[in-house]
Amino acid sequence: MLETILSARDLSVRFGGVLAVNKVSFDVRRGEIFTLIGPNGAGKTTVFNLISRIYQPTSGSITFEDTTLTDMAPYSIASLGIARTFQNIELFENATVLQNMLIGHHAHRRVGFWGEWFFTPAARRSELDACFLAEEVIELLDLQSYRDAVVAGLPYGIRKVVELARALCTKPKLLLLDEPSSGLNPEETDEMAWWIKDIRKELGVTVLMVEHDMSLVSRVSDRLLAMNQGEVLAQGTPSEVQSHPRRDPGLPWHQRRRTKLAEGRMSTALDLGTAPMVLTLNNVESAYGPVKAVRGVSLQVRRGEIATVLGSNGAGKSTILKTISGVLDPTRGSVHFKGADITAHEPADIVRRGLSHVPEGREVFAMLSVHENLLMGAYTRNDADGVARDLESVYEYFPILRERQKQAAGLLSGGQQQMLAISRANGHAGVDTAR
Repeated sequence: MLETILSARDLSVRFGGVLAVNKVSFDVRRGEIFTLIGPNGAGKTTVFNLISRIYQPTSGSITFEDTTLTDMAPYSIASLGIARTFQNIELFENATVLQNMLIGHHAHRRVGFWGEWFFTPAARRSELDACFLAEEVIELLDLQSYRDAVVAGLPYGIRKVVELARALCTKPKLLLLDEPSSGLNPEETDEMAWWIKDIRKELGVTVLMVEHDMSLVSRVSDRLLAMNQGEVLAQGTPSEVQSHPRRDPGLPWHQRRRTKLAEGRMSTALDLGTAPMVLTLNNVESAYGPVKAVRGVSLQVRRGEIATVLGSNGAGKSTILKTISGVLDPTRGSVHFKGADITAHEPADIVRRGLSHVPEGREVFAMLSVHENLLMGAYTRNDADGVARDLESVYEYFPILRERQKQAAGLLSGGQQQMLAISRANGHAGVDTAR
């Protein structure tokens, strides 16, 4: 029997009237890859936040090796040997890749203020140790060509790897990976699977992971814990959890809502061949300083259709949306919306015209309630009755938002925050949403 490195017993946490995690218990064995799975809002990231001491449990206990974590301050967790990555990448964007990684080693610095100030021999040795470790991680994750690159100019997929690298520079015994494949293309996901295995094999690091990509989960995981609505559904090997009778809790409201929407679409469907053009881009070019991110892009979108921009990370997809919504001014070309030239208009003016943008990172107002976030989406409107009807439509489509309308948006799961971001963007009258 392998030694237990992390043990959670009867973990519960309540946010106001919402019981986000309810009596969750599990053990993580040293050297294994243990994965939490479940639908959005199941409580997986909340468990991570309890372990890393961002949240205080309402009841229950967490033990890492011989230390009770519930008695620890959040800033002391890294020095114990626990590191984590985040659903939304949390890097220092104006620093280089190497500088971000060296920050990860800071928890192990033992030189005092004056030693750092005068850069004593002990400080130099500490700096060299940090650099040697960073170079080992750079080699492990194939980041050599990005070592001195500023993070803000890197593609999303590379940023995910840099965040993993920074976590490894804390010299963890236990690594918490929060949706490591989120936003990655299939090739990058394959690479992530190999790296997770190598981290366990070559560095001897135990991995606790939250993940939705079941192909990745099945490839790398030794054991799984399936959760739904804050409770444990099943626990065991991937095959045991897959065959468990409660593995698919189901959400009947999804199917009911989809049926209603399908019926509505059948009666109101447009002939897209004759529908008016709502958005046109003509030979658009956009740049970040000297770096040209988009070159000569032209596209047309008709009213009522769903148009999707495809491409690898760093291809310029998000840059196109930022250019359309006025966040980034094009260096060349034009953008027309509903027949009007909106090229380089202020974002607020574009929103008032009925075009809204759901950003990659969701960007909800974390300290405001769900309901207040939705009202922020309707700030340009003065038709109170119309706003009330639209809010009711949102709550009908996303019942979990009705249930949590008084809860702070920052306490929602990643999937629930995405629901909120989309709903908020649609709060403007006559809006056409860019995602």
